[in-house]
Amino acid sequence: MKETTATESNHYISFSLAGEFFAIDVQHVTQVMRASSFTSVPQAPDFLKGVTNFNGKIIPVVNLYQKFGFHEPEEKEHQLIIILTVLFQDAEVEIGILVDSSDEVFEWNPTDVKPYPVSGNQEKGAYIEGVIHRKNRFSFVLKVNSLFADNEIKNLTNTEQ
Repeated sequence: MKETTATESNHYISFSLAGEFFAIDVQHVTQVMRASSFTSVPQAPDFLKGVTNFNGKIIPVVNLYQKFGFHEPEEKEHQLIIILTVLFQDAEVEIGILVDSSDEVFEWNPTDVKPYPVSGNQEKGAYIEGVIHRKNRFSFVLKVNSLFADNEIKNLTNTEQ
């Protein structure tokens, strides 16, 4: 799977996290599932929530609250895991991200994805492709293959390539 740009796809899945809204190109989404139990991983990166079983595979689940610097809510009963396929060194790996909710898949004209107004730390904004305005709110469009640094994926998946 190659990194896509806004001009190559126009179907996105929306999700919320800490009251903010995000969108991901559906080409990267394998499954959305209810967050149930996680197994903690000793000496894992701070943003790793743990691992979970998905169709017989052990999938690392990233705590996006931690990664994005958001406050994690007390209420976690309705959280979801979005299983993503991420490109790492010419191989596809599956990583889960923990989110508050996901309400729909929608079609959007790729030319209407506005540039992300970079401010502060450009490195932290490298995974944001742009911003869309729909349903009277802004959503950040994430670049899945830029969401994690190579060393983070290597640490999450024990992939040595």
